[in-house]
Amino acid sequence: MTRQRSDQEERPRVHAAPVVVGGDDGAMDEGSGPVDPAVVERARSAAADAATAAGGAGHGRSNPSGDPGASHTDGDHRQGNHGEGSHADGPAAPAGTADRDAPALAATPADTSTRRSLRPRLPAPVRRITRVQAVALVLFTMLTLGPIVALVIILESDPSTHPELATDGAPAAPATSGVLLQLTITNVNAVSGEMSTRIRVVPDATLLLPGGGLKNELTIASNDVQGHSVVVVPANQAPGPTAIVTALSSGSISRYPFDRYEAGLQIIVSQSVNGKQQEVPTAVSIEGGVSDMAISADLEPDAQSLLGRVATLQIRRSAPTLVFTTWMMCLWWALSISAVFTVWSVAIWRSTVPQWAYGFFVGVLFALTPLRGALPGSPPYGVLVDYVSFYWAIVIVGVGLMMLVAYFIRDARGQSRQLRRAEAERAAEAAETERLAHLHDVAVQTRRTAAPRDG
Repeated sequence: MTRQRSDQEERPRVHAAPVVVGGDDGAMDEGSGPVDPAVVERARSAAADAATAAGGAGHGRSNPSGDPGASHTDGDHRQGNHGEGSHADGPAAPAGTADRDAPALAATPADTSTRRSLRPRLPAPVRRITRVQAVALVLFTMLTLGPIVALVIILESDPSTHPELATDGAPAAPATSGVLLQLTITNVNAVSGEMSTRIRVVPDATLLLPGGGLKNELTIASNDVQGHSVVVVPANQAPGPTAIVTALSSGSISRYPFDRYEAGLQIIVSQSVNGKQQEVPTAVSIEGGVSDMAISADLEPDAQSLLGRVATLQIRRSAPTLVFTTWMMCLWWALSISAVFTVWSVAIWRSTVPQWAYGFFVGVLFALTPLRGALPGSPPYGVLVDYVSFYWAIVIVGVGLMMLVAYFIRDARGQSRQLRRAEAERAAEAAETERLAHLHDVAVQTRRTAAPRDG
């Protein structure tokens, strides 16, 4: 007893401070005063066991290796209550230190599991449709129903092959002792500024013979610009269709697809009676037969003069042509903007060039020209749609492709330099290691050589 008491007096006194285990990484906050190393070791080991064992189930396991510093059982805590430490190499902890530390160490996993079990289970929140989702839903619904609506509109529209633009009466019939001129607009060439018209003459019964031929010679004069301004139908012959070409008086193809034109038709029908030309009363019916054009006509009344019948026509692009062409312009700009954003992400944001970018740029670049050739009416190059959209799309996509290739070459060159630099560093490290090894071998050999001399 005297020796044990003297040992305790010689042992340095250590005043333990409270130790509280902090976060998940097992860090401890220390108070003022020195801390017993045995307590610190036990706290770290307990925090590691608590992280691996659910609910603190691993506190009652024994250590099979026999290491007293790695075993955290109830016996250790009981020994700590009597003032003896559990670490083999450290000094004994003062009485009461383990009693203050053990509840804080053992309560951490239990408190965590208790908080998890008491956490209220709320129902999952109901996701509401955002404004963007609602707009997208409406847009895709309209696109889905679009073909059906277009089919109904087409079936309910005018079923005639050529819609009637203007007429003297309904139904159209030859004038009394005269003729009916059925004019059909067959083509509008905006590039050459010409309009083609087919003329079909329907004589009244009083002008025909029993066999269907004309009683008198019939002359048809028009404002044709290709040398067919006068057409003569001989007597005793049934009149056939005649084609004339007139000039467009205003408008230019350079404003495509917003170009507008005007054209005039003047036709005089006369017959030869006793060697004299007499004007024939004429009724007119005008029909339109150009699919990509919207044509309207104003027919002047019959003045019963030698001026014949005069009609004024207004020509513009049809609504489907305008919609399709405008959509193509927007599509070209959308492709150009996407190309700009792709190059911007690589040049400004320093992102790597995506592998699909090269195929995308090349595909768009080679698809622009066929899309341009698919425009209704086959407009020549240099019109409004080219200067507003097409030429810019070609330039932007082409320049973007070249910039991506340049960035690829730059990145490849940089990677090659990094590889060469890394290889040079590895070679230098290998040479340095070899030099140090050689110096070590020389030093060892020198010591071995000098050892016998010293002996």
